[in-house]
Amino acid sequence: MCEGIPSSVENSAVFLLNLKDKTIFANMLCDSMGVWSANGVPKDYLVKDGEKIFLRPKGSEYFDFIIFRKYFVHSMNENVKKYVIYMTNRENKLCNIGIIQYIFRNGPVNIRDLLRPHGHSNEDGNLFSRTYQSTKDKMRSVDVPTNQFRSLIINENGGLEQIDNISVLPRNYDQIFYERNKDKAKIDELTNLLFKKINTTNSSIHYLSCIPELAVILFNNQHKLDIQRFCEASGGSVLGVDTTFNVGDFLTTITTYRHLLLLDRKTRESPVLIGPVLLHQNKTKRSYLSLSSQISFETPSVSVFGTDGDKQLYEAFQLSFPKAQHLLCDIHMKDNVEMKLNDLKISDQNKFRIVNLIFGSRIGKKIINTAVHAS
Repeated sequence: MCEGIPSSVENSAVFLLNLKDKTIFANMLCDSMGVWSANGVPKDYLVKDGEKIFLRPKGSEYFDFIIFRKYFVHSMNENVKKYVIYMTNRENKLCNIGIIQYIFRNGPVNIRDLLRPHGHSNEDGNLFSRTYQSTKDKMRSVDVPTNQFRSLIINENGGLEQIDNISVLPRNYDQIFYERNKDKAKIDELTNLLFKKINTTNSSIHYLSCIPELAVILFNNQHKLDIQRFCEASGGSVLGVDTTFNVGDFLTTITTYRHLLLLDRKTRESPVLIGPVLLHQNKTKRSYLSLSSQISFETPSVSVFGTDGDKQLYEAFQLSFPKAQHLLCDIHMKDNVEMKLNDLKISDQNKFRIVNLIFGSRIGKKIINTAVHAS
């Protein structure tokens, strides 16, 4: 089991990480291998029964663990991929073991062929390497002159020869200066946001809260009109809700709905539009309730809302829309069906046929509509 972060990997390999040291988790993406592009973070909900752990049964909202799988593709070579896997319990506490897998589809690669200059660098010779998060945290917390900080890190690691991952070191003085001053920039950005909310009557900033967390809701009159037209009527559009991605230090929870007055000429389906958006810092019921309560105040009669099964998320929307029906998204319904078919020991061939009969299939560019497409 690794007690540190793998670095400069040049061939396919799997590493088991000891995450009892929380700095390893914070730094686990820093592998001195240049720039990676994130390619999704699917997750599964697990239930513990004695000594056994298995996928959450269909229809159940209870879980003991969440397993996260982060997928990355290297920006310089699409045949080089990285999978990062870790688990948390229902209290969001990190479990002690993580996995990093590197896949080199075309065989070994020289590490220097994967490196390129930083995207903001004007110096072609400075190859980019992501700096440890723990090092960046120390830039802000340790009171030493900028020109002495690099020496401090080297000494703490037992000398330059003992450092096996270049990511432990700061890239340059500019990075140290930036990390030490970026909190001041955040204050200025927050001030600008407050003034925009106060001074702009037609702003899309519908709601702004600073306590207990910074939360911003983007919600305009067109959203209100569309949700009233398309999501409040029986048989109308589902109001989808999903915490999709991070924007800097913030989480982004997006709502979606279908514009039922429009049809795509190819698919003959109504297009999906983005509705009210929540920018926030925590994945708690209280955070999500700020969004659901604002939507229900403007459009109280939403008939159906859909989530990915996140307990905090759907409970918040159930409080705001007590008469609305809660649905899981197609992807999670499909996962539940496949899990049940596995439990029943259905053969792969028959499982494939059953799933396609329920959820449809694609032949070339043509989608074969089935049960889930029925109206």
